Amino acid sequence: MTYAQYGDDDVLELTDQPTPKVGPGEILVEVRAASVNPVDWKLMSGGLDAMMDVRFPVVPGWDVAGVVSAVGIDTPEFAVGDEVVAYNRQDYVHRGTFAELTTVPVRAAARKPRDLSWEEAASLPLAGLTAFQALERLEVGPEDTVLVHGAGGGVGSFAVQLAARAFRARVIGSASASQHDRIRDLGGEPVEYGDGLADAVRELAPDGVSVVLDPCAWRSTTSTTSRTSPTRSRAAARATSTASSPSASARTEPHSDVDALPPRGWEGVVRPRGRARLFTT
Repeated sequence: MTYAQYGDDDVLELTDQPTPKVGPGEILVEVRAASVNPVDWKLMSGGLDAMMDVRFPVVPGWDVAGVVSAVGIDTPEFAVGDEVVAYNRQDYVHRGTFAELTTVPVRAAARKPRDLSWEEAASLPLAGLTAFQALERLEVGPEDTVLVHGAGGGVGSFAVQLAARAFRARVIGSASASQHDRIRDLGGEPVEYGDGLADAVRELAPDGVSVVLDPCAWRSTTSTTSRTSPTRSRAAARATSTASSPSASARTEPHSDVDALPPRGWEGVVRPRGRARLFTT
């Protein structure tokens, strides 16, 4: 699948492309599954042209699970036949994962967990790395109460289970009612979107929350978090799935002087514990 110009779905074409060359430090992967992320349509629409180099025709796709069919020189990490999962971030946008074969830098690949299906493995890299690195850089720990907005979405659902099970924090997740059972299964305490959200969070956490992760970049909750955390609270916003590599999927920028005032009704929801941070990808 390729597109030769920016546009909507109409620019997508099923085309024949040359077999990718396998350079040093790369592997050639026979694709078994690939996943779709918001960054795919943002790139295709031209919305990220100002920040990402593109070479047409573009094969879209970032996440992949498959089998190694060839290895480049200086690539001792993998052998032909290995099952791998990868976040296929290249130096420029051109060779994605919506194809039969794709080359992947070794630094972006890992062995596929045996207990995951191909589809499950392919859904993991970009959203999972974004969630993990957001929590890690926000220094989440067992003493924290973490509020995750968009907890039923890709990044949000990973963030809920990682915060609860790996970082051992208490997790409150905002989502539509249809997602609440799933959030409980992932280890979170659900609250519903819409009017009364702040009161619902306050009811579950009368002393406030210490960390807020907002993958959807809701302006109201982000502003609230930042402005009501003058001493040591942490906030993350705009985790929009353009991770750079498995070891550096996002950038965190200190954000101590916040101009936006909190919306009425959200005062006191965030526990005063530390500097707020603006998380961008």
